Amino acid sequence: MDDSARALDAVLARITHMKSMVIIHEIPAAEEKSDDIMARARRATLTGERTAFFVGDRQDFRSLLTTRRAVVLTTAELALAEKKFGRIFAYRLPLFVLDHDQRRGFVVWDASWVGGALKLRRSGAKWEIESVSDWIT
Repeated sequence: MDDSARALDAVLARITHMKSMVIIHEIPAAEEKSDDIMARARRATLTGERTAFFVGDRQDFRSLLTTRRAVVLTTAELALAEKKFGRIFAYRLPLFVLDHDQRRGFVVWDASWVGGALKLRRSGAKWEIESVSDWIT
């Protein structure tokens, strides 16, 4: 991995390992009976293995070694996936910039309902990350 990929790896580790604070609830369809809702809830399973979805250029992610499943989609692919499967809170990095020497950087990220800005600083081979701002809806 080059410095840019190492920086991206550090950012993804930071934002995807955050504790989820999202509240998820379903609004039943008007014709759905309460028995149908309970049957669907019993079929649901929880797993410790989560998949992280990203919107971006696959080339930017090619040299990363992830510790979890990661799916990189284009904007068009995300739209098709959401049409078929429902809402997907994919991570986006609308701003990811490193200085000329690749020693400092700035990142703006969002996952539709949560996001923030991060300052990056390279210390040896490691990237240190400082949160500048966070937001949640």
